[in-house]
Amino acid sequence: MAVRGVRWFPMRELNQILPKPAVTAFYDTHINVDIKVISQNVTVRSDPAGVFSAFAQDLIVQFFLNDVEIASSTIHGVLDTGTGHFTLTNTANTGELTSVAYYGPNGTADSVRAEVKHVASGKIGAATFSSIDQSTGGSTPGTITAGGGGGAGGGSK
Repeated sequence: MAVRGVRWFPMRELNQILPKPAVTAFYDTHINVDIKVISQNVTVRSDPAGVFSAFAQDLIVQFFLNDVEIASSTIHGVLDTGTGHFTLTNTANTGELTSVAYYGPNGTADSVRAEVKHVASGKIGAATFSSIDQSTGGSTPGTITAGGGGGAGGGSK
């Protein structure tokens, strides 16, 4: 059984011509390039009078290596029917280590994003929740920016 190398070079040959830390870095880069992420999003609309129905949903951000899931984070979003704002929580993680950061701001905006980072590779996926108040002219969900936003642009009740 051959030892896996980096792309076209067998590991044994790489170890002969490069220092071990360089070979390890090449191998990690090769693996990180192959990791794929699936992000999720959901948009909820009010009725024409601006009334939101009760809404709660889980969005799962998944990370794959060679079509095998290696990590996931489940982000639970709950809509406040009075304000049209979302509150997000990370309710479950599977597989390799992930971290979650919230942008929106969480709980006080009509557009909130949870960014899930696969720690080993640095790849980032997102679970995005938006609400649109259809009683407001030109309704659009707020713009999400790093560290704030969400609620700008109208649409929140």
